[in-house]
Amino acid sequence: MSPRQLLRLFENRVPEAYDDQKTATEISNAEVTSQNFEQVITFILSQLKQILGTPNWNDAVPIDLTSVVPVAGTFEATCLATDSIGDCVYSTGPYVVTKCDPQNITTMPAKGMIISKSDSTTCLVQCQGIVSNIYGGLTPGETLFVDTDGGLTSTLPTPAPGDSYIAQGIGAAVDDDAFIIRPDVMLIRYKG
Repeated sequence: MSPRQLLRLFENRVPEAYDDQKTATEISNAEVTSQNFEQVITFILSQLKQILGTPNWNDAVPIDLTSVVPVAGTFEATCLATDSIGDCVYSTGPYVVTKCDPQNITTMPAKGMIISKSDSTTCLVQCQGIVSNIYGGLTPGETLFVDTDGGLTSTLPTPAPGDSYIAQGIGAAVDDDAFIIRPDVMLIRYKG
């Protein structure tokens, strides 16, 4: 701010006002900040109106956005034809996945779960968020692990003598048919 602008602010200041203890610079900064904040809010609201296609920013959303926005925490990958919806999968390469086997450390850790398949070898993998309508009979609050068949289990299997099992938490049930998927990075080996 130039000295001339500061002098103008000082000359235009009204004595005995609420800001009489502030310097001209403090007053100027407050005015600039409030103007910038107001401009930012106005811009955000105008963008909301444009996105919604409504005259007011707080009007009801005219469309179901879930059909437009992809599920967060998902990615499309190549998988085996034998991999199924509901299988926990690990990464075998960039955007290539296959079913986990917790009895084989080389096929762990699980990175996510197949939630849909567009053809026999193309799948949508979800690695975070809520997965619903794939598994039923869940108990809300229970921790879910990768099962020996690549699916889900709430009970860790007991390995046979001489065998081992890699336990990995994959999420937690929030409803009888929905769970939050968040693969744990810690793997625990159980030996029989």
